[in-house]
Amino acid sequence: ERAAIAVLRAEGEQRAAVTGKDQRLVRRQLHGDKVRALHARAESQFLRGRDQQAMQQMEYALRDAENDFALYSKLNGRLQTMKALSEEKF
Repeated sequence: ERAAIAVLRAEGEQRAAVTGKDQRLVRRQLHGDKVRALHARAESQFLRGRDQQAMQQMEYALRDAENDFALYSKLNGRLQTMKALSEEKF
């Protein structure tokens, strides 16, 4: 129990030492992780034949990537490809 308290205390001190700039960088990284997770989920759904769910996930990723032009463009291009493939008849 003492070891756990020491770890938590040290973690709290580290968090307190994080500057505003560092916090913004951490938030940006976490935001990017969320977009990548949504993209991965979309690709997984698409590979399983769940086209509508995949495109919905990609729309969520696009919404979250709107402030990153390069990422937004990449995701949007993939969404357009998904839509085209989804409409094909085999």
